[in-house]
Amino acid sequence: GSEIFLRIILKGQCPLYDDILNEENMDYLTETIREALKIKYLEINAENITRKIDLDEYRGGPHILGTVLSIIDKLKYDDDLLLKLSPRDLAIGRGLDDGEKVKYLRSLLEGIDSECASRMIKGASK
Repeated sequence: GSEIFLRIILKGQCPLYDDILNEENMDYLTETIREALKIKYLEINAENITRKIDLDEYRGGPHILGTVLSIIDKLKYDDDLLLKLSPRDLAIGRGLDDGEKVKYLRSLLEGIDSECASRMIKGASK
């Protein structure tokens, strides 16, 4: 086999959530992939996966998650609102123009709707 060491980090929604978190299944999956790729070592980290959630079922609903998803949806397209809500100083540094700030902030929003839902819905996450 090859002297390749590989780490795979799984994150986000997963329709096979329960199966992936089963230790026996994870061992089988890891070994099967390792053998198929003919590599020496494979680690699969599934600490950041969540159950699959249909966000559309919650959007616009009369509950806090509906409101949160509505705000997140607005922030994805409303540059002025995004800039208004952002702190003056960002972790990537000072002196950024508005376009750079918006690009950075949108990168932080990627997947946050699913993350919020998985944390707010009982039984949706670990």
